[in-house]
Amino acid sequence: MIRFERDGRLAVIVITGTPGPDDVLAALLELLEDPRHTPGMIELWDYRESSLVNFNSDSLKILATKVGPYLERAAARVALVAGSDVDFGVLRMWEVYAEDGAPRTRRVFRTMDEAYAWLIEEE
Repeated sequence: MIRFERDGRLAVIVITGTPGPDDVLAALLELLEDPRHTPGMIELWDYRESSLVNFNSDSLKILATKVGPYLERAAARVALVAGSDVDFGVLRMWEVYAEDGAPRTRRVFRTMDEAYAWLIEEE
């Protein structure tokens, strides 16, 4: 599910279930194809209702290379919110691997409030 907030300047992408790398890539493509998406908007990826058990270091590296071609249209600043300690660790690994393949300013958070505060303070 994708929703737009803050007068269309923020895209919130909600990931549920047990996604794999292709599911995350599909969500990014869905976002970029949405007519409400505009260059320069900020993104909040909400993983609180998901389990990231399908991710490992290899799949995260591959995902980083797959999203690379879309970075020109994607947000420059991204917040990711984890739903568990394990998922927080997976998202932190993503943060590290993506620096090379998909460089962006991104941070991982444990709560939506922390993520919103960081995104808004940087606006």
